[in-house]
Amino acid sequence: MFDPRRPSAIAWFVLAAALIGLAAASPAAAQGTTASRTPISELQAAQLLFKAGHLAEAKRVLADLERASPNDNEVQFLLGLVSVEEKNYADAIHRFRAILVREPKAARVRLELARAFFLAKDYDNAERQFRLARAGDLSPAVEANIDQYLGAIRRQRRWSYNLSLALVPDTNEGAGPNVGTVSLFGLPFELSASARQHSGLGAAVDAGAEWSPPITKTVRARVGLQLDSIDYGQTAFDDTTLAAYVGPQFLGKRWDVSPLAAGFERWYGGRFYNEGLGGSLQGDFYPMSRLGLNGVIGVQTVSFRPPKSQDGLSLSGSLGFLYTLDVRSAVSGGVSVSRQQAQSAVFANTASQVRLGYACDLPFGYSVLIQPSYAWIDYDQAEAAFGVRRRDRQWQGQVSILNRRIDIYGFTPQLSYIHTQNASDIRLYAYERDQIRIGVTRQF
Repeated sequence: MFDPRRPSAIAWFVLAAALIGLAAASPAAAQGTTASRTPISELQAAQLLFKAGHLAEAKRVLADLERASPNDNEVQFLLGLVSVEEKNYADAIHRFRAILVREPKAARVRLELARAFFLAKDYDNAERQFRLARAGDLSPAVEANIDQYLGAIRRQRRWSYNLSLALVPDTNEGAGPNVGTVSLFGLPFELSASARQHSGLGAAVDAGAEWSPPITKTVRARVGLQLDSIDYGQTAFDDTTLAAYVGPQFLGKRWDVSPLAAGFERWYGGRFYNEGLGGSLQGDFYPMSRLGLNGVIGVQTVSFRPPKSQDGLSLSGSLGFLYTLDVRSAVSGGVSVSRQQAQSAVFANTASQVRLGYACDLPFGYSVLIQPSYAWIDYDQAEAAFGVRRRDRQWQGQVSILNRRIDIYGFTPQLSYIHTQNASDIRLYAYERDQIRIGVTRQF
């Protein structure tokens, strides 16, 4: 209960005003009799102080409550609101996140976390939290307010970053077959140890950044870089790709379109492997706050290292969606098709893929992401050495787990397991692969 010896004079003033209001509103007071006084708790006193704008006094009362009950969600929530008012957004984010670790379905807390991210100009995290909060049981007024925030994010976002670092135990670093011999021109040939399946330990880096300065109210520029690399220790299977893009983005109320110039360069085994130069047309559409649709059409001329028989035009297209199920989970998916032309029809191919994803915030701070996919790859012409046309069918499944309770300078530990099974009409290209990624991730 409220201890009159501890709060400040302002707290006494607010408390007295509240009690007078209660007495004045009671029937007994209207009849001139003495009304019974109802004592209030320290938490209620802190709430009154906060509403009256007396932040320092509210913090003083809440500090005592926090020392007594460090994990009390109501106390932490009110302290987070105080931090937002004081523009200490890092502290507010920390407190709101801690509450969601214990209570991931708390829509109001997720909404305030989103607002703190927005005020801190962390628009990527703000958008994710707003979309999750939007799936809660909210009033129409709150839903409309969230929609305004989402629109503001799309207009105000200037920088986006992502960074993941991981150690990667890999059962098949070169995607080699689990066979000792293959048939070439009808004769058996023994594969070398390096060409067959063998395990390794790699280090992976996935990093990206985009700068989006405004040009007008409805047009902004996009300049981006993306690096994906896995290094097994100067082996023939080290793989690095660097991609870049630049162009305008046109913004509508519920859509955006970006015609971009794009290119990439890939190094495999420490040597140049191929490069591409061309462009893409990207678009996003939000028919409702809980549903986002996206599409990409791309074309590039791709050049390989000699011999140049693989050089040719690459065409691609994809459609995807993201739907928020509730305040802690979302589903995503999509389809894609690509056509790789080549000087030699042996290397020309058409590939298609379908993919799904499910992400959910679990109790105790854990988040899980499940991503299965299936791909078809059909080549145009049979290879003379094998006498059959190559057709691959590839299953891949990924499960990732991270813990939101652990925050090391913005990085969160993440554990991923990826299983790939590639069936092929040519035994040389059939393989199975298991990867475990142990690392940290940061989404700015």
